Amino acid sequence: MARLRLRRLKVVLITLAVGDAPLGMAASALVFGLAHLYLGWRGGAATTIAGMFLSLVYLAAGNLLVPIAVHLATDWVGLLVLPRLVEWRRPGQP
Repeated sequence: MARLRLRRLKVVLITLAVGDAPLGMAASALVFGLAHLYLGWRGGAATTIAGMFLSLVYLAAGNLLVPIAVHLATDWVGLLVLPRLVEWRRPGQP
């Protein structure tokens, strides 16, 4: 529950700081992307775009649990499903 409050608080504080909700969500997505620069600039850019998408999901759903579930599903596919598919498709593997 604390993590949910922190995520919501980050967006609210940034929105209050910039004075505009769409700009605040874009800035929050940028902060999200900057936090992922350890993935390289492409990873940071992709994460910024994902953050903007998740902000739109939040606005559409009106519930923070929905974008968190989308994020979890994305991580699950990227960490568990895709590596297994790549491994399965490698030629010459038993």
